[in-house]
Amino acid sequence: MLTYIGERVVRGPDWEYNDDDGGDGCVGTVIAIKEERSGHSRSNETARTNWKVQKVTVAWDLGHIGDYRTGLDGKYDLACMDVGLGRPHLLIECDVCSRYPVRYRWLCAVCKSFDLCDACYNKNEHHLDHQFVRFSSPIGSCVRAPTRESSLNNRVEARGLFVGAEVSKDGKQGIVVETLRYELQWGGVKVLWPWEGGEVTRHTLEDGVIDIKCEEAAKYGLYYKDHLANFGERTLCLGDMASVLVDVDEIKQLQEEHGDWMPQMTDSLRQVATIIAVTYNGDCKLHFPVLDLGWDFNTEAVTRVGY
Repeated sequence: MLTYIGERVVRGPDWEYNDDDGGDGCVGTVIAIKEERSGHSRSNETARTNWKVQKVTVAWDLGHIGDYRTGLDGKYDLACMDVGLGRPHLLIECDVCSRYPVRYRWLCAVCKSFDLCDACYNKNEHHLDHQFVRFSSPIGSCVRAPTRESSLNNRVEARGLFVGAEVSKDGKQGIVVETLRYELQWGGVKVLWPWEGGEVTRHTLEDGVIDIKCEEAAKYGLYYKDHLANFGERTLCLGDMASVLVDVDEIKQLQEEHGDWMPQMTDSLRQVATIIAVTYNGDCKLHFPVLDLGWDFNTEAVTRVGY
């Protein structure tokens, strides 16, 4: 997925910084993006040396600021939450609450064209034994998540500067009454100061830090920890150069319920193509310029071959 300053994050699969974030489930905001170099190459990408990857600086709601890996040496310290900035799916509406647009798109892999927003997904709407595919970005491909039924014991309560959080500034005590989502550049909160005549003020991370201190974090709700996208991990995107680098027997199995397999597709294997669309069920539509034709392939069979 693509990275955005202002994105809201939690600790990810490779976290090794104790409770710098305030504890599991505490939320922070990306305030800067850095570049590092690494010789590491991921198995689903063409190897190259000195591959540039990113590190980011995060300001945690409970006060600490630190740098974290978003791909350096194959490590992902952060996971992306649906409580901040990002590129929404402008053509997708949640089929339960009618939220429009959605940020994370959760598409049921069993029921055709059934979408959930992140809130409804985490509130266990729809069938828990149905597997979903996650779209982190409208220009990216999908990632298939485990069933929620199998992950019920791996949910975490998100906590931070949400509505109801108690904050302070210059000795004054206030309470968060609104979170500022999908701002043009920076997220933040609105705070009510009850002892200052009921004044409401706006506080953002525009200068890299927020000018209030979180004294008591508020709960945002439970989320499935192992269903989130690794922050900074790039999925297949529209316009990428890609190829199908599997043999015929394997691709036949992968194509079951993904547009199926036709003998004419054999000539396209190992040819370079361009991803021109992502289908309703998360498959990649590839155009092969040498053959002047296109096919839909299961994303699991598609490998990016260019940068």
